[in-house]
Amino acid sequence: MLKYIDKKLLKDIAKKRSPSGYEKELKEFVYKYINDKCKNVKAIYDKSELYAYRLSTDRNAKTILFDAHIDEVSCRVFNISDEGFLLCKPFGMNNHDILGSRCTIMTSNGNIPGIISILPPHLPLENADIIIDIFTNSKSESEKIVEIGDSVVFEKKIEFITTPEQKQFITGPGLDNHIGVYILTKLFLEIDKMD
Repeated sequence: MLKYIDKKLLKDIAKKRSPSGYEKELKEFVYKYINDKCKNVKAIYDKSELYAYRLSTDRNAKTILFDAHIDEVSCRVFNISDEGFLLCKPFGMNNHDILGSRCTIMTSNGNIPGIISILPPHLPLENADIIIDIFTNSKSESEKIVEIGDSVVFEKKIEFITTPEQKQFITGPGLDNHIGVYILTKLFLEIDKMD
C-alpha cells in the first residue's frame, strides 16, 4: 500500500515541528505547498489558523468542511534548576517513553538541542516530569538561551519499513496528526483538478 503514498510529501510534513501553540513551521509549509501546486484551491494562513478552499463562482455551492489536527505532543519548560537543567511538563504523552531521547527546545532565538535526562528515583528534582540537559552549568547560563514556556519537541525521524514478509509500515513521532494533514493536502490537490 505504501506505493500509493507520496513519501517525499509525507516526510516533509512529518519533519516540520508543530507542538501545541507553536505550529507555525508546519502551517507555513502547507500554506506554501497548496498555493504553489493548486490553481483552483487557495490557502490562507492568518498567523493563527490555516484554511484552504476551492475557488467557486457558484453562489449556491454547498460547503463541506474537512479538518485535521496539526499539532504534535511536546512538553514545556516550567522552571530551570540551579544546575541549569530544564524542568518540563508533558503535553499529551507518556514521558517514560522518551527518557534518554534527543530533543529540540524552540526558543525565541532559534532551536537548541537537548537530551531528556534520566534521574535515579531517589533524586527527584522539584517534581519535574521531564528533565532536559542543554549542556550548561548553571541556571543563569541556561536563562540566557531558554525562557519559561518554551516548547520542547522530540527527535523527528520518519521511516518506511518493509518486513521480510513484505508487509509495509510507516513509523515516526506525531504520525496521527501529520498523516491527517498529509491526507488533507493530497485531497486539496485532487479537488483542484475537479471541474
